[in-house]
Amino acid sequence: MQLKIILLIVAGGVLLFMGLREFRMMQAAAPEPQTISCAELEKNGPGANSHVIMEDFILLEQAFVYEAAPGSNIWTKLYIPAVPIGGAYHLQILSMRDENGRLPENTPMPGDIGIIVKSEHISGKDELTTLAAADALQGLVINKIKSLGSEEKRLLEESYPGVDFEACWIIEDKRRPPGMGKVAALGGGGIALLFAGLGALFLGRKNG
Repeated sequence: MQLKIILLIVAGGVLLFMGLREFRMMQAAAPEPQTISCAELEKNGPGANSHVIMEDFILLEQAFVYEAAPGSNIWTKLYIPAVPIGGAYHLQILSMRDENGRLPENTPMPGDIGIIVKSEHISGKDELTTLAAADALQGLVINKIKSLGSEEKRLLEESYPGVDFEACWIIEDKRRPPGMGKVAALGGGGIALLFAGLGALFLGRKNG
C-alpha cells in the first residue's frame, strides 16, 4: 500500500513538472511562427516568439548525434548542428572546392556553431538527407525548457572541438507550441495525483 502511495505522489510530481514546463513554452511561443534566417537566429535568438520557421541553413551531415531504439537501427532522436548559408564556414567550404565541386578529404570542421537542430521525426539517413535539402524547417527554440544532455554534448564536442555547445540555440524540428488544454491536463492531472497520494498518506498515518 505504501508503495502505491509513493508512486501516486511521484507520478503527480512528474505530471505537474511537465505541465509547468509546457506552460513556460506556451508563454514563449506564439501560435503563428515567425520566419527567421539561420544567421539571424544564431546571432540574436528568437526574441519574443520561440516558434520559428528557419531558412537559409546548412545541416552539418559530416558529424551528428543520434539515439536508436534498443536492438534497432531506427533513430529515435537526432541532434545535428546547423550553420548559416553565406556564413564564414559556408564561404570557407566554397573556397575549397575543386573545379569539379569536390571538397578535399581533410575538409576542416567549423570552429563556431550557434544552432543545434533536434528532431524526433528522423528515423534514418535518408530522412536526414531530405531534411538537409529542405529550404526551411519549422519548430520551437526550446532553450527555456531543455538543454543538451551531457552525453550528447560530449559526443558533439568530440567531433567539433572548441565549440561552446552551452551557448547554442536548440530548435526542435516540427514541434509546435502547446495549447492551454494540454497545459491544463498535465497540471490538473499532476495536482490531482499529488492530492490523492498525500491524502492517502495522511489517512494512513492517522489510522495508524
